[in-house]
Amino acid sequence: LMVYTANVENLPKTSDGCPGDWKDLFAFMTIQPVKPDLFLVQQVTDQAQLNQITTYMTNNLGRPYAGYIAETDPVPFNSPCGAQKEKQTNAVVYASDRLQPASSPSIWRSYKNVNGNCQLDQLSRTRGIALKFLDVASNEFVSAASIHWSTRNGPGADPACAVANARETDQVLRVNHPDATLYLFGGDTNEPDTAEATTSSAYNGWYAETNAALGGALGYLDPIWSRCNDGGDLRQCLLRNWTFNGASNRRIDFLFARRSSAVPAFIDAHTVTFNEGDAADLQLTGTDNASQNYSDHRSVLTRLTY
Repeated sequence: LMVYTANVENLPKTSDGCPGDWKDLFAFMTIQPVKPDLFLVQQVTDQAQLNQITTYMTNNLGRPYAGYIAETDPVPFNSPCGAQKEKQTNAVVYASDRLQPASSPSIWRSYKNVNGNCQLDQLSRTRGIALKFLDVASNEFVSAASIHWSTRNGPGADPACAVANARETDQVLRVNHPDATLYLFGGDTNEPDTAEATTSSAYNGWYAETNAALGGALGYLDPIWSRCNDGGDLRQCLLRNWTFNGASNRRIDFLFARRSSAVPAFIDAHTVTFNEGDAADLQLTGTDNASQNYSDHRSVLTRLTY
């Protein structure tokens, strides 16, 4: 099962006030030999923009795609980019020749830190969405969620309430879809895996609890961590796999997967660099605006076996 996750930043164009070149990521998908079966999307504007994504993927990737969105018309909020990004929510895109919806969407609010207490966030941008699918290739059920947790906004060791959000996401998947063989979630956690961007920094509590390889009680595979741990310099590799292009590049976009009682195997795990997006667009179209990235976030992919 080939899975991508990406905060697509409302599909930024080079002419926008907060510019970007969103088609670079889809160009990268197009030139890969294995196309996405699932695409977990964050920061999509509304149903019309989700339809734009699924139509574009269908027309360019050679497979039929459809999707479900957490809110069809999100409540606007005060984005620093103005109208371009004032509406944000999350979605699950799937290849309908491989996956068949087998449940109605489960939609929930993430927690945010308010003066040291975790409270439900009212913003549309942090509403998670999960669905169960029948995988017609394996005849097994797959439970998948797209998440965008709240930003850091408080004191203490967990300023983004990521521990509460990780536990809640796991519960949504496993309680609502108890008959699934594979559980996976991906998205923008707004909280990095480590406390500092160094090779010696401790893992943050939410991440240590999620990652099975670290003894985490939630028991999920982080394919990027596992690939980095395969005979190389683990911590340097994790730093190279940063996903957020901010003041300090950090890994805040993740894919996690687990079976009912173990972690799945994986064939591939990769962070899609901005240069790879530029090169793919240039290869397909003969032109690319190399000064603009496809998002402020780098996409993560994994190819799982289960």
